[in-house]
Amino acid sequence: MNSLCSSNKLLLNPQFKAFIDEFRAISDASKQLSLEEGRKLSSQFFLSQAIYEDVESIQDLVILGRDENNIPLRIYNPCPSETLPTIVYFHRGGWVFGSVNDADPVCRKLANHFHCVVVSVDYRLSPENPFPKPLNDCYDATIWAASNIHLLGRKKDHLIVCGESAGGNMAAVVAHMLRNEHSIRLAAQLLLCPVISSSLNIQAFENSMDQYFLTKDAMQFFWSMYLSDKENRQNPYASPELFNDFSKLPPAIIITAEFDPLHIEANDYGDKLRKSGVEVIKKCVPQVIHGFIDLPIYDESQKNSWIKKIGNYLNQILLLKRNTI
Repeated sequence: MNSLCSSNKLLLNPQFKAFIDEFRAISDASKQLSLEEGRKLSSQFFLSQAIYEDVESIQDLVILGRDENNIPLRIYNPCPSETLPTIVYFHRGGWVFGSVNDADPVCRKLANHFHCVVVSVDYRLSPENPFPKPLNDCYDATIWAASNIHLLGRKKDHLIVCGESAGGNMAAVVAHMLRNEHSIRLAAQLLLCPVISSSLNIQAFENSMDQYFLTKDAMQFFWSMYLSDKENRQNPYASPELFNDFSKLPPAIIITAEFDPLHIEANDYGDKLRKSGVEVIKKCVPQVIHGFIDLPIYDESQKNSWIKKIGNYLNQILLLKRNTI
C-alpha cells in the first residue's frame, strides 16, 4: 500500500502560509533568548490555540530510567473498562523542544480517535542530554509499558510505538532495538513526519514550500544539539536509514506531508522496510507542512479526519495481526 507525494502542483494550504509568517517572527525573537526561555516561548506558541479533548482517564507517573533518572509519563485511557491496544508516544521538537505538556492535545486525540491507551514519554532533552540519552528513555519507557501492559491497555500483543518528527526517529530506532535486543514484539510502528537521516537532503530543503518553518538551518541545529559527537552521524541508532538489516521489523505506518522536506527520506525508509518484507502503509497528506497533525492552525475537522484515517490504517495492521495469530 503506497501513496507518494505529488509534485508541487497543489498550492500550500492557506492556513499554513499565515502560520509560517507568524512562526518566523517567533523564531527570530527566540534567537535572543536562552534555551530555556526559547522552550517556554515555543510551548506558548504551539499551545496558544490548542483544543483539549476530554479523555476518561489521564494519569501522570514517573518511572526510573537506566541512568537512575526520572522519566515522567502521562497515560491516557479513553475507556478503562475495555481491553485496548497500547501506544507508546514520543513527542516532536528536534530532541531540543517539547514535553508531555506540549504533546497533551495530540495525545488526547490519539487516545480518543484510535481508541487506544496512549503512554506519552517525557524523555530527556538535548543538548543537556545528548544522544543516546533521549533514545534510551524512549526505549526504557517502551520496556516498562510492555512489562506493565496489565495496567495499560491490557492487550499483550497490541503494543505500538509512535512518534512525530524527532519522536518518529526514535520510534523507528526503538523498533530496531527491540528486534535486536529483546523478546518484546511490537504490533506496529507509527511514524509521523519522521526524521530518518542525519545526512540532510539539501535539494529537498531548497525546493520545499515550508522551508521557512522546517528550515535546513533548523535541522542542522537540531542534529548538532542531539549528536554532540559528530561521529554519531554515522550511527544507525541516530540515523535509522543506516541500519544494515530491516527484516523482521513490525509493520510500519509512515505518514508524511507533501511540503515537508523530510518526506523524501521517510518515503525512502519505507521502501527499505518493504524490500525487506515488512508490511508498510505509506500515506502523504497533500498541501500540508511538517508536523501538521498537531499544529494549532490546521483546520480541526481536517485534522480529525486525518487522525481517523491513520487510526483506520492502524486497525488494518492490528486486524491482520489477529488473523495470523
